[in-house]
Order: sequence, then C-alpha cells, then structure tokens
Amino acid sequence: MPSSTRLTSALLAGVLGLSLLATAGPAASSPAASSPAAAAAGAGSSSDGRSDGRTDRLGPLQRRALREPGTVMGKPGQTSDGVRGRIARQLPPGARVTPPVVTSDATYEIAPGLTIREWDQTDYRGPVRANLLTVDLNAANISLDYLGAPYAVRRQTVSQMGAAEGAIAAINGDFFDISDTGAALGVNIDRQRGLLSGSATGWIPENASFYLDSTGRPQIGPLATKTKLRQRPRWPVSGINPPTVAPNSIGLYTSDWGWTKGYSVTDGEKKVREVVVVDGKIVSNKATLSKGRKVKGQVMVARGTAANLLKQLKVGRKATFKYKAKPGATMAVSGDRPLLLNGVQTVINDTLMHPRTAIGIDVDTNRLLLLVIDGRSAYSRGYTMVELATLMRALGADSALNFDGGGSSTLYSRKVTGEMGVINDPSTDIDEPGSPGVERKVANGLGVFYNGVFPPIVPPVPPVTPTLTPTAPPTTTPTTPPPA
Repeated sequence: MPSSTRLTSALLAGVLGLSLLATAGPAASSPAASSPAAAAAGAGSSSDGRSDGRTDRLGPLQRRALREPGTVMGKPGQTSDGVRGRIARQLPPGARVTPPVVTSDATYEIAPGLTIREWDQTDYRGPVRANLLTVDLNAANISLDYLGAPYAVRRQTVSQMGAAEGAIAAINGDFFDISDTGAALGVNIDRQRGLLSGSATGWIPENASFYLDSTGRPQIGPLATKTKLRQRPRWPVSGINPPTVAPNSIGLYTSDWGWTKGYSVTDGEKKVREVVVVDGKIVSNKATLSKGRKVKGQVMVARGTAANLLKQLKVGRKATFKYKAKPGATMAVSGDRPLLLNGVQTVINDTLMHPRTAIGIDVDTNRLLLLVIDGRSAYSRGYTMVELATLMRALGADSALNFDGGGSSTLYSRKVTGEMGVINDPSTDIDEPGSPGVERKVANGLGVFYNGVFPPIVPPVPPVTPTLTPTAPPTTTPTTPPPA
C-alpha cells in the first residue's frame, strides 16, 4: 500500500465505486479486479461465496478463513443473534456497476487525533449508512482498553460500558453466547484485570483478535490461551471462563466469570465433575454442577472422560493454576475472522448482508479505523463480508478484523453536539423506517480514551444529515438457505 495515501471525502465515492466493481461478479471489469490483492482474495471463490477449491495462493490462516462457517454457537448466520442476513443482489455476467452516490458526508474532530465521519451512499444493492472513528495513535493523550461488565455472565450496552469507564468512544467487540450464558467466545484481556477469558484453540479455527502486543503495537491475528493446573500440568484444561467446556476436557472458571451456570457450560452433558478451589485448596469435589453460586476462588468443570481425572483430586489438597495468552498481549478484544491480513483479503462471502462492526490498522499512518455499518433497515441494507473488507482496504487498512455484527453493532462517542451518545442506529430484528434502534446488551467492547481537555467541536461543513429518505433496498429471496 503506498505510503501516506489518504482518502478524502470528495474522492471516496469514486474509489468505492472502483473497488465495488470487483464484487459485482466475475465478468465485471475493474482496475481493482486485476490488482494482486484482489486476485489473491478471489482465488478459490465465486461471487456467491462458494469455493472452487483453488486456495494455493493463500497462506494457512487465509485458507481457513475462506470457509466462513455460518453458525455461532450452533445458530445460523454471521452474527451472535443468528438472524439470517438479507441476500445481496448479484449482477448478471457482463454487467457494469456505476459508482455509488454519496448523499451526505460529514467529518468532525471530537478531540485531537480522534475524528468521526458519517456518510450515506446508495449503490446498485441499495442504500448504506456508514460510521467511522479514526484514531491517530501518534497523537498525545490517547489510549485503548478492553470494556466489559464486572462479570463475564453480565452483559451491558456499549454506552453503559463506555460511560462507566470514561471512554470518549467505544465499539462493540466479541461474539458471545447470546441465548445461554451471555459470555464472550474469544480471548479477551483487560489492561488492569489481565486475561479474562479464552480457549486453547479459539471458538472457530480462524478465530482472530485485535490486541496490543508486548511493545504496545496494535495487531490483528490468532490469539489463544494456555491454562494449567500446576499439580497436574498435563491434564486437558481447554480454557479459562469459556461459555462451553470442550468435550473431554476441563474448563477453569474464576471470579471474573460471576456465577456458576450449571449444565449450560457442558451442553447438557451429565457425565461431569465440579471441583471448587478457595485460597489454593480444594474445598469440594462432586459429580453434579452447581448453578447460581458466586465464584469466589476457582471452579473446575470437567465433562466426558476428563470427569474421571477430576475425581482423583482430594478435598483439602493444594490446587493452583497458571494461565496466559499466546502470543503475549497487554490488551485484547476478540472477533471471529480477519477481513484483511497484510493487504490481502481473506473473506469471500458476498451474499449475506448484515449490520457490521470492524476494526482496521493503517500501518503507514499508525491509525486505527473503527467502522460500523448500519443494516436491516430501509435506509441501510448492511454489508457483506467482501464489501466490508473492500471498504476497509479503501479507507487505508492493511489488516482488519470482523467484530460481532447484527443488533450488536454500535458506535458510542462524543457527538457533534459535544454530548456523549450513540452515533449509529443499532438495528432491531424489525426496524421501521426512521425509528431509532435500541442498543443491545453485549459481552464486551473496545474503548478509546482521551486524557486531555476536550476542545469545542467545530461543526462539519456540510452538516451531518440525520437520516436518509427511506428506500427499499433491492434484494432477492432465495428458495434455499445461502452458503455462509
């Protein structure tokens, strides 16, 4: 990616028009379609997200990302809520795409180094509303941290979490077990509290996170945990505070979890064992799982063959634990899959449209791009995974990650009025045109903090347009469920 290449508001519509040509279908002609990155991203896929098996040009992580499983904790869809996305319009072979029409576009600075941009555009698939927070990591007084409720099983809205921690801006983060425990699925690390949750393998094979490495540099990539019972280091401990204990393994629950959830964490399996540890000593060992008990020390839950291992532990004996994230990270919020890795697109699904949340890293300028696309409404259709990756690359991202979307997608920030509030319009399953969305309680988020004096906000020119006149987005109705 050329150094110091930045897209202005006046140029973005044209750039998006060129980049969207690459997603219109195999016969659409476009300079973007012949670029090395687009060629690599298109290997092994068609415009409807099906793979033809040609993945020889991609690395292992990118090949895994092409599978794009369409379920979250057993539910269909690409979001925690499992709602099936609208089907994106596909143009016939040979059709050409005109650039999208931008109907409103406004940018304003909420603090030095922090800029909000809001715009509406309409393309051949229908209207889209986008909300972007750009974070200049070179600026003074700016920091990042994990946001979450005090306990993993308690959810809060993004604005609640952001206000409680004093964030100047925040977005929703990880996918979570929405219909059961409510806990986040991935690896999550708070600067002050340390490692809060995560499994040894990730909840999907291509599981990725946004994290700060040991030097404080932002990264996007795989992140896992390594957890051990020191007295039995070879026992299969599969995760810390996981929504579900992996079959034939042990899950470790700490005070960060909150309250025991009974058989919810074993998918109903009854061949289980629960060991409670307080102050480094085992205080109970039983073949049933408790529910609603406050975790004050640690609780080990085993299922399947691992239950036989925990049965060996004696009450009164010592039990201590060691856990860490790998690679090392000082802060992390997980997503599900990368959209871009070092400039190469790693997603192929151009079929399902949802509200989206994503984060990107612009290496050249040391900036972060926090993007929220509204959807499931008449004034904003949502984006496919390919469109999300395409826009992130057009905005300057070298690597980008997909966070939870659907009704979870939320951008909370200082507004153009100077007040704190939600910038986008969070979706509901049925969203009437012009009706305000309701924030969903989510598992966690990413907070942006500004340790300085807030300057007055200079109103953007042109001013922000509150809403776009609703128009029904062009969609098709499939006779069979589409591939994820």
